[in-house]
Amino acid sequence: MGASDRPKRPRGQPTAFRDEFVDQAGRLAKLGLTDAEQAEFFQVSERCFHGWKKAHPDFLQALTDGKTVADARVADSLYRSAVGEHLVAEVREVREDPDGTTTTRTVSKAAPSVAAGIFWLKNRRPKDWRDKVEVQQETNLHVFPPAAELEALHQAAMARAAERARMLVGRRERLGCIDLEHREQDAD
Repeated sequence: MGASDRPKRPRGQPTAFRDEFVDQAGRLAKLGLTDAEQAEFFQVSERCFHGWKKAHPDFLQALTDGKTVADARVADSLYRSAVGEHLVAEVREVREDPDGTTTTRTVSKAAPSVAAGIFWLKNRRPKDWRDKVEVQQETNLHVFPPAAELEALHQAAMARAAERARMLVGRRERLGCIDLEHREQDAD
């Protein structure tokens, strides 16, 4: 029997994975634990935890299903908070009457949460509700305008600057401000 005929031994330490981890991981995911937190719970590294997900499809499925349930619960809670269906308090009052016990149930609901509504809309309709507006403009920096066009742009900018300077001098004179240029010339 040659070296290539021998059965291969697994490398590294034996896995700490046990079949009962599948259900446990699903329950922890439903509670909102992240992969890092679950790895800590199972007392393994994150790398090992991700290895378990690759090696055990049922483990990965339990995590995925649990995370889906947790995300759905949060989304439902956010939605209810955004539209004002969030339960604030439930008060139960029990009175005993001669006929028996009567239970009165009073439920208080919160007003819609502006913050929850904004969060919902920014994530559901980002193009319409996000704060940052992105403008895409393609510019080819390798193509330069002709020299005459650049000169015309320069002349127009210089004319606007001169007009602005004249306007500011006129404004200073109307306001009675001292013209520093004339003051320096008078001092000479």
